Amino acid sequence: MYWGITIYIRPFAQRPNTQKFGFSISLSNNHNSFFSSLKKMAIDCGSRRYAMLQAVQDSDYVEKVYGGYYNVYVQAFGEEGDVWDLFRVYEGDFPEFNDLHKYDGFVITGSPSDAYGNDYWILKLCFILQIIVGMEKKVLGICFGHQVYVLMLIWTLVSE
Repeated sequence: MYWGITIYIRPFAQRPNTQKFGFSISLSNNHNSFFSSLKKMAIDCGSRRYAMLQAVQDSDYVEKVYGGYYNVYVQAFGEEGDVWDLFRVYEGDFPEFNDLHKYDGFVITGSPSDAYGNDYWILKLCFILQIIVGMEKKVLGICFGHQVYVLMLIWTLVSE
């Protein structure tokens, strides 16, 4: 079953005045169980480990106010005891293929880049997503991340 979640992040040109981090959530298809499964990515009570695949460079404003997008996402989605690893995929920094099994879930951030672009890092991100989905790992795609995720699913269906 396909679960759709899209999170639209407003540009941080100035301090958001209505919401803590300036994002809104749009859900489709049984969102209550989706969020409960997102919060329970690991069955055991030990710490959970997540990989944040950052697809955008930190703006000066976000760096100054929040210390970077990493802190925004960890504060918004993380819980005490969680371990988050940051990979700046837009710079070619990806998790090692042999380490993907160590993660309970993956978060792909928004980006000003075109999800349908032929940049090497976007194509590699789609390839890694195929592996992650094959491993039945949880994935949260935000705006660009959601588009790349859907694009990867389409490529997988067409190639089969």
